[in-house]
Amino acid sequence: MVILQEWSDFRYLRSSDGKKMEKIILSSRFWDTVKEIIIGVEPLYVVLRKVDMDKCPQMPYLRHLLITAREEVNKAFKDDFKAKHYLLFIDHRIEVYMDQDIYNASKFIFSVI
Repeated sequence: MVILQEWSDFRYLRSSDGKKMEKIILSSRFWDTVKEIIIGVEPLYVVLRKVDMDKCPQMPYLRHLLITAREEVNKAFKDDFKAKHYLLFIDHRIEVYMDQDIYNASKFIFSVI
């Protein structure tokens, strides 16, 4: 984006904020952080895609999908500190939402069908 001719013609680039933004976008630290975010979010994206499928009800399998996503995040990060935020998010979802009566009812209903 910032290496295109249209970008250099953009008047915002001449301001100090534009120069700061360009410096950030061109820095390797920024792209390393983006890569880490993608690695952490990808297993959750897979869960959302599977739950959103119209082929069969996915609610009974949601706990399993979240636990699998948790394991994938744990494997993806060598550093536990970086994985901690993603794991806390997933654990919170499992604890708060999977222990509700509505989840247990859907699990029971779909196991009978």
